[in-house]
Amino acid sequence: MTAINPGVYPTSSNDNQDSRWGCWPETGTQWIELDWSQPVTTNGSSVYFLDDDGVRLPASWVVQYWTGSVWAGVPNPGTYPAADNTFNAVSFDPVTTTKLRISLQSGQGSVGVIQWVVPSIPAGSGPRRALAPSSARTAAASNDPADNR
Repeated sequence: MTAINPGVYPTSSNDNQDSRWGCWPETGTQWIELDWSQPVTTNGSSVYFLDDDGVRLPASWVVQYWTGSVWAGVPNPGTYPAADNTFNAVSFDPVTTTKLRISLQSGQGSVGVIQWVVPSIPAGSGPRRALAPSSARTAAASNDPADNR
């Protein structure tokens, strides 16, 4: 899904010019996922939330990583902000994984994302760069074991 990682930076949380993902009219816990074909190492995520009349800022959100067998919360995350018209960044201890997921809890409406940026930690010294996923998925979270793959 290129909607959450198109490389185009939004002008506002109500930006209808760029691609975006929203779960309208669903509420509750929703998630989006980025998958890579090779393991990546990262220690942060930045999310630009969609906020329009029906899709609102999440009440809360967390970043999870795939351990190879289960989803786990990233270790030692900072505060998870939820503001409109800006990237909401969280840092955490480094993880190496092939999948990252953001779990969003709705508040005053459905939830949505315009852009999700995941910085990499280079193997050697050098600048951090944004990771391009090999694929992305979205779904409503449930108790279905199939959601844990």
